[in-house]
Amino acid sequence: MRPIETVIVILVIVALALPKHFHAWWRWLWGATLLALALHLWQEGWRWQLVPLYLVILAIPLAIRFSGKARAAATAFLLLFVTSSLLAAWAFPIPTMPTPSGPYAVGTTTLHLVDPSREERYTPDIPDDPRELMVQIWYPAEATAQPPAPWNPDMDILAPELGKWTGLPGWMYSHLRLVQSHAVADAPFAKEASPAPILFYVHGWGGFRTIHANLMETLASHGYIVIAADHTYGAMVTRFPDGRVALNYPDALPEGAPRDQYLAAARILVGVFADDVRFMLNQLDTFNQTHPILKDHLDTNRIGLIGHSTGGGAVVEVCLSDERCDALVGYDAWVEPLPRDMLAEGLHVPSMFMRSEPWVAGKNAPNLALLYNASQPPTYMLTIKGAHHRDFTMLPLLSPIADDLGLRGPIPAEEMLELTDAYTLAMFDTYLRNTPSPLLSGEAHPYPDVLFEQR
Repeated sequence: MRPIETVIVILVIVALALPKHFHAWWRWLWGATLLALALHLWQEGWRWQLVPLYLVILAIPLAIRFSGKARAAATAFLLLFVTSSLLAAWAFPIPTMPTPSGPYAVGTTTLHLVDPSREERYTPDIPDDPRELMVQIWYPAEATAQPPAPWNPDMDILAPELGKWTGLPGWMYSHLRLVQSHAVADAPFAKEASPAPILFYVHGWGGFRTIHANLMETLASHGYIVIAADHTYGAMVTRFPDGRVALNYPDALPEGAPRDQYLAAARILVGVFADDVRFMLNQLDTFNQTHPILKDHLDTNRIGLIGHSTGGGAVVEVCLSDERCDALVGYDAWVEPLPRDMLAEGLHVPSMFMRSEPWVAGKNAPNLALLYNASQPPTYMLTIKGAHHRDFTMLPLLSPIADDLGLRGPIPAEEMLELTDAYTLAMFDTYLRNTPSPLLSGEAHPYPDVLFEQR
């Protein structure tokens, strides 16, 4: 719970437990409780977990009028409400994002990009509709006293969709609007980090650009520029600056369709994501020449790609054919939709593939093995014991019961995020900065849940 919320709970419990002959003290306590409540509502607004607590505060003046057994019964009843708020706040807390480990502060900026050369595939009823992307960039920044940006500024529309994807009412995620990042919006670029190598992150089907924001912040704090987009209609939801909202388009990956139809749609979807990456790659020179924050700070000769699931397949497709890709990391990279003859060509840049346990088997596994064995060394395959597919995101941080919600596997969320950050950073430090990491030598084994292979 937040500090002000903890203060309110303590004041309420003391007020309920105070003997009746301390009536004068009770007035002060209730007044202090109302003041703390007003401050809480003014600073952060209400949240559903605390509604029973709010009701208790309103009921206290009635409860203290009772005496004897009636007072005890009223107190016990109201304490049940307080307990329900505490349990709800525990099960659905306001997560704290891990602190970035690098020496730099982190800045972030958001762009709306339009690709006039591509017509939007997933709006067949809208003629002359170009492909549009909302893009967020994280970068090493000068330290500033400005407050950090929220984890995701679109939580009012994202929460209902997140509820649909996890089978819960959307309002149960409304409190995530209060999650703060460590990145300051439009902070000045840290000149000593310039020019900085560039990384792209591509989310999976139903993801969104901040779904792994802790990774972006960590990489930016170590001197990388990290670019991620909401891949429109493949993302969970996308909001454009004029207020238009693009929801996930289910027909882009039709569940329940015959296998050949499903894979044909998946091949198109991965291709759309890959074309989004190519389009953003094409914008780098423009950013370097005209962007008010990034101008002259991008090292376009050092570029790495990161992708999760569908995004992993997309970055593989790009790196198989685009010479601008210098290194690749894939988290449960879904390469099954890519043609096998394409995979058999192998990658010619350093690559790392991290797998959750369920993805070691299944239809994607032989396709990834084909790619891995055909790729030029150095290439790495890491299997993470106890990890599930969504553990490669921030979603396991949303709740201590995330495993019951289908958001994580048995591996502790903090351990998973730490090792993902560590191996990803080691990969790009080694191959974009020529700073070898002992993690990639196979000699260091700080994470016992990681099965490390290399070629």
